[in-house]
Amino acid sequence: MSFDATVSACAAAIDRRVAAVLMVCLIFSFIRSDKRAKVFAQLMRDRESQLRDNESFVLQSFNSKDENSVDFADFKESGGKEVYLLMMIAAERDHLNFRDRIALQSYHKMTLFRLKEMIEQMLKEILIMMMISELDEISLSAEQKKVFEKLKTSKKLH
Repeated sequence: MSFDATVSACAAAIDRRVAAVLMVCLIFSFIRSDKRAKVFAQLMRDRESQLRDNESFVLQSFNSKDENSVDFADFKESGGKEVYLLMMIAAERDHLNFRDRIALQSYHKMTLFRLKEMIEQMLKEILIMMMISELDEISLSAEQKKVFEKLKTSKKLH
């Protein structure tokens, strides 16, 4: 769901062994345009720090105040608190390999990655089911529908 759907779409576009993909609430925007300059300046400081053998800066996707530091996915409405609570529960229950943090550099890589173009052009001969929530406040349903319409493969929208 959401970010995981993005990862699944990328994997399917690259790996020809994939026969089908289910994508739920796919995200295409990773840093709001009005926040980009500030976030990229922080990214450069983090990269310089890493070159001096320091660990990468990591942060929570969302905090208890319903905010995230890079305004991930053009996120402007409620919903971040639910993501925060879900991640807190998963962390408390010690889910295997679960991390409730993301490296700041991951946002940089996702921003530079042209996801829409890649999946529109490379998801061929793969069965696609895309689930789009009309109430999705993180990834706009209209943007998801536009990408779905451009897919050149067997597809189903739910």
